[in-house]
Amino acid sequence: MKKKSKIIDTDRSNKATMTRRDMLKLFAGAMTAAVTPSILSGCGTTPATVTQYGNIVSSAWIPQGGLAASYSSFKSMIEAATDFSWLSAGDSVLVKIAANSPSPFPACTDPTALQFMLQLLQEKNAGTIYVGDQASVENVFYLANTAQAQDVISSASVKANNFMQLVFAILNTDTLKTGSTRANCTQNGLLDVINAAGATPVFFDETGFDGFNAATSANGNWPRQIYLPKIIASVNHIITMPQSADDSRTGASTGMMNMAGLLRDDCRIAMDSGTLEDYFKMCVDISLLSEIASKIRLSVTSGMSVLTTAGADPGTAVEPTYGMVFASENILLHDILASSWVETNRTAVNADADVYALTPIKYYIDKKGDPSITWTQVNSNPDTSVVNCLKTFMKV
Repeated sequence: MKKKSKIIDTDRSNKATMTRRDMLKLFAGAMTAAVTPSILSGCGTTPATVTQYGNIVSSAWIPQGGLAASYSSFKSMIEAATDFSWLSAGDSVLVKIAANSPSPFPACTDPTALQFMLQLLQEKNAGTIYVGDQASVENVFYLANTAQAQDVISSASVKANNFMQLVFAILNTDTLKTGSTRANCTQNGLLDVINAAGATPVFFDETGFDGFNAATSANGNWPRQIYLPKIIASVNHIITMPQSADDSRTGASTGMMNMAGLLRDDCRIAMDSGTLEDYFKMCVDISLLSEIASKIRLSVTSGMSVLTTAGADPGTAVEPTYGMVFASENILLHDILASSWVETNRTAVNADADVYALTPIKYYIDKKGDPSITWTQVNSNPDTSVVNCLKTFMKV
C-alpha cells in the first residue's frame, strides 16, 4: 500500500515567560498526564452472534485526493449503513465533531465529510442541525470553582481537587478559562463548513458552566453525576463524527471516545485523575448513558488521512492510495473498523494486533455482548491486501 507521510507540527508557543494562559495550560497538562499504554495488545476471541443491536458497518473506497468529488459514493455508503427511518421531517440533529485541535484534518473531523453529512441530512428533511464540540483540556479549559465542581473532582481524586484549589488561589479567581473551540474550528476549517451549510455551531465552552444538565451512569464507574450540555436533552438525534487517528491513551480516536467532548471540564478532570482502566471505562460509560444511547443514530468517519502515531493532534499523517469513509448505526462496529483502519495504515503493520483487546472495545462488549459484523463495501479497493488486512483485524 503506497503511503505518503508528513508530520503535523502543533507547537505554536513562542512565549518566553509564564502568563496566566501558560499556567492554565500547565494545570490542564498536569490533570491529563498518564502513562501511555500499548495500543493493541492481548488476545481476543472470535465474536459470537447476538441480535441486540444492528450488525452492519458500511464503507466506500475513495482515491486519494478524490473525496471532494465523491458525494454520491459518500451518500451510498451512509445509506448502506442506515435507512434513516429514525429521522422524521423537521427533527433536530446534533453532529458531534472532533475539534480538539486547531490543526487541519486529520487532527480534527474531515471538513469534506462533514460538508457531505450536513448536505445529506438536509436532503432527508432534517430540521435544525447543530454541529458542536468542546476541545480537550489541553487546548480549551473552562472551570468554575463551585461546590458542585469540587465534589465531582474530589470524588475521583482529593489531590486533583487540592491542586485545582491551589491554581484558583494563585490566579486569584473563581473561574479558569483558556482557549476556544470556536477558534479551533475557525483555524481548522470546520466553522466555514458549518456556516456554509446553514447549520448552527454550538461550542460547549461558550454555554457557561451552568449550561449542563446532570446525568447518572448506571455502570458504577463514575462516583458522581456526569454533566452534559443542555442541548442533549432538546435534540432528537446525535451523530458522532470523530477523526481517524491513533490515541496515546485509548488506542484510537473512535465514536465512543468522541463522546468525551460532551463533558463539562470538572467531569473531564475526574476522568483524567484515575487509572487508565478507569479512564477507558468512564469514556465508554458516556456512550451508554440513557440520555446519549437513546439518541445516537450514526457514527461516521473519514479515513482519507490517518494519524498513525501519537495523536490525537501531533503525529505522522498517512495518506493511503485509497482512503476509506465508513459508518454504522452501531457505535461498537464503527469503532472496531476505526481501530482496524488505524492499525492497517501504520508504516509497520502489526499483524498480531487485536483490536478486540483494546480496553474501551473490550469493556463495551462486556456490557453489551459480542457483535456479529456485516461489512458492506459499496465499491471495491483494487489493493486486496488492504481489504484482507482489515478483515483480519475485524475478524470477518
